[in-house]
Amino acid sequence: RGATSASEIIVHGRVRDAHQVEVTVEGRPASVSAGEFYAFRVPIAAGPNTLSAVATDEAGHTASATVSVTRDTTAPAPPTAVEVQLLAGTGTATICGNAEPGTSVLVVVGESSRAAVAGADGHWCAALPVSEGDTEVLATTEDRAGNTSTTVVSPLDTSPPRAPSVNAVASPTRRRAVVLYGFSEPSAVVQ
Repeated sequence: RGATSASEIIVHGRVRDAHQVEVTVEGRPASVSAGEFYAFRVPIAAGPNTLSAVATDEAGHTASATVSVTRDTTAPAPPTAVEVQLLAGTGTATICGNAEPGTSVLVVVGESSRAAVAGADGHWCAALPVSEGDTEVLATTEDRAGNTSTTVVSPLDTSPPRAPSVNAVASPTRRRAVVLYGFSEPSAVVQ
């Protein structure tokens, strides 16, 4: 049982007496060896499929079994609401977002990757190292059939801010105070 996005699959199973039996899967002959059979390139249609394997012995007696497989070619929704939080001074980022519940999510930044699974509420998080020069986050969902969808978050700013320029001016009130003013990158915190 399962799901796949492939149009052809391999069907595998076991037989009790491999020397005296022939096996067909959906009418196609299967290879039988050491108590196992393999049918290669068995075509399946989109949607649910029930495949039959029939074993025939030398006397012409038959036994059959079925297996269900679904061909799913619909990609899952891509991750949404992807947010990146850089943890200052650690070289690490926490990346969170939403996806279809139960789907696996692969998060890639530069040469680093981490896997996460969307919970029942669809929320997922992954923490991974980032390096200066990493410019984007790729978040890819994959469903149980192997279909994928990707969201790209760009630009990712991993560079430290430029040093602020600071000018000091003596206080006009002649108290021993100094007023500082200057310029920095937008949204940077100056301490």
